[in-house]
Amino acid sequence: MPNLFQKSLKKNFSRARIRNRYGVFALREEFQSFVPHFTRALRRLFSVKGIVGTEITLYLAGNEIMSTNILVFPATKNFPDPEASGIPLGEIFLNLVWIRDHDENPMFMLIHGVLHLLGYDHEETHDRIRMEQEEKRLLADTELCQILL
Repeated sequence: MPNLFQKSLKKNFSRARIRNRYGVFALREEFQSFVPHFTRALRRLFSVKGIVGTEITLYLAGNEIMSTNILVFPATKNFPDPEASGIPLGEIFLNLVWIRDHDENPMFMLIHGVLHLLGYDHEETHDRIRMEQEEKRLLADTELCQILL
């Protein structure tokens, strides 16, 4: 079930031909080859979720930048660019080294981060259940999961 933010996005952008903008940046040279795959994954994820008219930035990092698997920074007013063409959702940092070393699923981590930017959380039990159900639903999308294989 779409949350209020998603309903607002659909209402405000469904008639306009505004598209999502995805900035995917490799912070290590060895991650450069993953940029097109993560860009396609974001495009598919937003298509499945029915999200239009937004901007998101994804950074593919290593241990020298962060010491956890994922960091998510929701957008604030005028973030990151007050003249952006869409609604900025925020930034996600994925530590691909951590994810690999801890045998985590990079698609799951990407989905988890995007859901946080869309207002999902796991602070309360009912919120955690709702988020986990949506993560499972999105992970079941065969086309989405094949992108990062």
